[in-house]
Amino acid sequence: MKKTLSCRLAALLVLAALLVGRPATAIVYQDAAAQAAGLGTGQSFLDGEAMLITHFTNGAYGGCSGTLLLGGSFLLTAAHCVSGADGTWRTSFVDVTFASSSQWARVTDYMVSPLWSGDLANGGDLALLRLPAPVTGIAGYPLYTAASALGAAVTITGYGDTGLGDTGYQGGTFGTLRYGRNAYDLYDPTAPAIYIYDFDRYGFAGLNGNGAVGPDEVMIAPGDSGGGTLLTVGGITYLVGVHSFIFCLSTGCTPNSSFGQFGGDVSVFANRDWLLAAMPEPAGALLLLPALAAMALQRRPPRGFPSAAVAAIGRA
Repeated sequence: MKKTLSCRLAALLVLAALLVGRPATAIVYQDAAAQAAGLGTGQSFLDGEAMLITHFTNGAYGGCSGTLLLGGSFLLTAAHCVSGADGTWRTSFVDVTFASSSQWARVTDYMVSPLWSGDLANGGDLALLRLPAPVTGIAGYPLYTAASALGAAVTITGYGDTGLGDTGYQGGTFGTLRYGRNAYDLYDPTAPAIYIYDFDRYGFAGLNGNGAVGPDEVMIAPGDSGGGTLLTVGGITYLVGVHSFIFCLSTGCTPNSSFGQFGGDVSVFANRDWLLAAMPEPAGALLLLPALAAMALQRRPPRGFPSAAVAAIGRA
């Protein structure tokens, strides 16, 4: 069954959301009850998820999400949150805040993946932000470098726009930490650094029979870019993916994070060599925790999408 994303995801919606001056929320849910249950504030395992306000050199600014890494010296986010495709749309500084704490930082030091070229389809949409001083009192996440997380049920986090699956995200609702679950369904064999997941309506079979992971299945939305996807194994919560884009399959469709649409995360595992090399000791060493190869993940079989549907990708 063909899984190659042959159009290279050319027309995918980039998730960096421009800010508006009013209180807001994040993540698209099954229904209002799931949305009310998905607030991240007070959930200690989400303490390391950060909101980023990016100030660009051209005077523009935008909102993204990011994840504090173990050791407290670095944040991982999406490259498109801090750098344009041609390298000219650079960042003056990024203001970082946490829902769980009054701590904040202004970051001016960052590096993007050497794979980043502005092409969301190549799996290089990653950036490391070096904090001016290590964050204390907030637990950062270790990187999941033991194996691919393909097929795993994972926790999706972010500060982006919120909404319900019937209608998709509502613009101008950026700014509150939220979370839910989904499953990494497949990856592109030509770009295995990208995990793909779809948004199924709970109680229905879905596109190819597996259906939603539960009533808390969610989809990312604008402003969730750079946010973390988490996986708990052996009592430890790891960072396994970084939100990069959303897309839809039907000709003429508009990506809006509604039921039947898709999200794409950049794989931490596939980028482990660059990530660990980019962070000097001791930060890099702290992320090298004992191998997890012997630990059994709770997985479900990866889903294969019909080749005709996948061939239509990027035509939104």
